Amino acid sequence: MIKLISLALQAFGIRSAKQKEETQRVIDYIDTCLEHMENIMGYKKDVNEASVEQSRKFL
Repeated sequence: MIKLISLALQAFGIRSAKQKEETQRVIDYIDTCLEHMENIMGYKKDVNEASVEQSRKFL
């Protein structure tokens, strides 16, 4: 039954759109983590202490 529903959703493109959205969300999260890591490691210029502390809390 579940396979039949899954097949029907794939036929209409709904499932693939949802999978793309979930994948994009994961990619955005990874990008955010990398930005915070750059703040902590000091790779970015003109980073203040509050920004570094916020990045530490995020990670």
